[in-house]
Amino acid sequence: MKSIPSALLCLGFLTTFAVAYGSAPFAGYFYPKPARIPQLPENLIENSTPVPSPSPSPPPGVQSDYIDDLIEGHKQQILSNVLGGSTSSSSSASSPSLTNEPALSSDAKAFRVNRCASCTCGVPNANRIVGGTQVRSNKYPWIAQMIRGSFLFCGGTLINDRYVLTAAHCVHEMDMSGVSVRLLQLDRNSQQQGITRAVAFAHPHAGYDPVRLVNDIALLRLDAPVPLVQSMRPVCLPSGPFQSFDFQKAIVAGWGLSFEGGSTSSVLQETVVPIITNAQCRATSYKSMIVDTMLCAGYVQTGGQDACQGDSGGPLIVPDRIFRLAGVVSFGYGCAKPNAPGVYTRVSRYLDWIAANTRDACYCIQ
Repeated sequence: MKSIPSALLCLGFLTTFAVAYGSAPFAGYFYPKPARIPQLPENLIENSTPVPSPSPSPPPGVQSDYIDDLIEGHKQQILSNVLGGSTSSSSSASSPSLTNEPALSSDAKAFRVNRCASCTCGVPNANRIVGGTQVRSNKYPWIAQMIRGSFLFCGGTLINDRYVLTAAHCVHEMDMSGVSVRLLQLDRNSQQQGITRAVAFAHPHAGYDPVRLVNDIALLRLDAPVPLVQSMRPVCLPSGPFQSFDFQKAIVAGWGLSFEGGSTSSVLQETVVPIITNAQCRATSYKSMIVDTMLCAGYVQTGGQDACQGDSGGPLIVPDRIFRLAGVVSFGYGCAKPNAPGVYTRVSRYLDWIAANTRDACYCIQ
């Protein structure tokens, strides 16, 4: 990680995996910039404004676009409260009621889950570091490795005792037999194996589009529950569907490449990146690829800190008293390049979908 983790894997890396395991897996983090960016349907483009060239000051129209997005968000929130639930297509009205199911907040009434684990989500373990970016002491116990044999190909995030959230491109058209999830192992060369679970099945979002990379999110059901005791706990999900995290500092962590074209790290690395608005992100090289279910984070002018190959599916977390999962590492043009911040799946827009597909899991009581 160059202070790095997010993009679709390079051809050589994919070829190595395909030769070793008999089939091409996912499309990795490194998403090579196409000669022509595919045009999205109008209903998926929030604000198709002309994209100015990058400049030291915010591009013209960014502030007004952000205000428009904010107003639209407030409208949807008011409508949600009036209707007594979320306005998304995955309404909880069609789901059976569950036990211990308080909503996360007044604007997340559709997120009803079994809160049956005696734990508190999003609390990091003790960590003291002076300088450097190496993560120690299992600071983020929810961060998971997706491995086959000894080959790490993606990351993930534990959200309850049964499910790990990752990117759809990590599991798209992939045989999951032999794939496992490993937690609480900071150093991949260590003899300490941490907690390992086989993947019973993968559930990518039905609307995942491998070309436009829309709905790049998936759930992995583990073959046995993870005991949420002592140093093991899941991350917290966003407080509601309209929590945007705009302008906040976020942490992305993983075992991915330390720089584009480099090698994976044996020890978990982390870096801090600022979350920018979607309007600002559409003013970068991604243009109209960015839709409202995506989130961007990085230093647009200078680059230098980002996710990279091997970090796909891993977490983008934001401290909000506790740590919340703002995004899932999805794609990027190269690693840590100027005018190409990391692009993440915006988790807050999938709370209904997560709840509907994790009914058999225990979430933390707090």
